[in-house]
Amino acid sequence: MARVILLFVITMAAIPMVTFSQKKTFFGIEAAVTGDIYKIEDNANEIKKTPITSGIWGFTIKQELTNDLFLETGLTRKYYSEGVNFEKISTVSSHNAINAWLIPIRFGTFLNLSKNKILLVPLVGYNFCINSDYGYGDGSGFVTEANGSTVNYSYTSNYNLAKTFSLLQTGIGLEFTLFKTAAISVNSNYYFGLKKVIVLNIDYSINNSGNQSAQASSKGNMISLGLQAKYPITKFWSKYK
Repeated sequence: MARVILLFVITMAAIPMVTFSQKKTFFGIEAAVTGDIYKIEDNANEIKKTPITSGIWGFTIKQELTNDLFLETGLTRKYYSEGVNFEKISTVSSHNAINAWLIPIRFGTFLNLSKNKILLVPLVGYNFCINSDYGYGDGSGFVTEANGSTVNYSYTSNYNLAKTFSLLQTGIGLEFTLFKTAAISVNSNYYFGLKKVIVLNIDYSINNSGNQSAQASSKGNMISLGLQAKYPITKFWSKYK
C-alpha cells in the first residue's frame, strides 16, 4: 500500500509542472461497471467466452493543456471477478478474484457537439497496475448447477503470476457541462493487458459424462461503462498568485 501511495503522490506532483495559467485543473470521481474478459481454452467447446461483471472506482486529476487537449491521472481501485459460464447454463456463477490498484495516465481531446455544453471526448492511456492479492496463494471454487442439464465443475485460481502489470486503454465519452463549471460524463473504455495475471484451471462434466479439462486466463482485459463527475479546482490556488 505504501508503494501505491508513493506512486500516486509522484504522479499528482507532476501535474503542476504542466499547468498553464489560463488552463483549468479538475478534481473528479469516477465509477464504472466492468466486464472482465478471459481467454478460454476448452477442447470440448462447452464454456462460453462471456465477460464477467465487476467494478472499478477512483479519483482523478485532469489538466487542460490546450483548448482541445488534456492530461488526466489519478488512483483507481479495480475488483476483478472470476467464474465459468457454460453453453448449457444460462447464468454464470462469479466470485471475487484479485483486487488491484491502477494509476492511469491518459491523454484526450475535446470535440464540441453543442455550444461547448456537450463534448465528445476520445482518449488513450496507460495504467500501471498493482496486484493486491499477489502472494496470497491460490483461490478455489466448486459449483453444481442445473438448468435442463446438470453441470458439475471445480476450478483452482492462480493469482501469483504478476505482482505488477500494465493495461493500455482506449475510450470515448460524452461530457455535459453543469452550472458553467462542473461537468459530468458517460464513458465507455476498453483495457487490454500484455501478460497473464489470473489463470483458472477447470475440471467439469456435463450430465455425468466424462471429465473435461479447460483453462481460462486473463491479462487484465476488460470493458467498462461508467460515470465521471469533475469540478474545477484551479481557482482555489489561483487567487493566491
